[in-house]
Amino acid sequence: MVSGIFSYISASQLAAAARQNEEIARVMAICSDWLLAQAQQLAACNAVHLADLRFCRWLAQAAERTESGLVPAMQETIAEALGIRRTTVTLIAQGLQVEGMISYRRGKIRIRNREKLRTAACDCYAALGRASWPALVGKTS
Repeated sequence: MVSGIFSYISASQLAAAARQNEEIARVMAICSDWLLAQAQQLAACNAVHLADLRFCRWLAQAAERTESGLVPAMQETIAEALGIRRTTVTLIAQGLQVEGMISYRRGKIRIRNREKLRTAACDCYAALGRASWPALVGKTS
């Protein structure tokens, strides 16, 4: 679970706002395209990359997106996200801990060496990383 301040708007309200405002419609289209690109990249990643590389990618992305060195996640949740067994996550996490990349206790993974973790991740980390995020500000279609 990640803490923070979140807002909610129903899909129908968002669609109505997009019909009334070109900028909202443009941002929605960009976000929709980006979500589709991520889904395609992750499907390919799950099909061809080894579990340990995917785990490192997932963990590095989680730390980047939460802007924290502490990732609150249960091994079962990670296993479900990556399509692997929980025992596989346990073995990978143990190896990463031995290598000094992470330390973990139930439900909390602390990143100890972010650069080493990024290097251990599959190439999808770069493809899905912040550098690849679409720019929403100051662009017109």
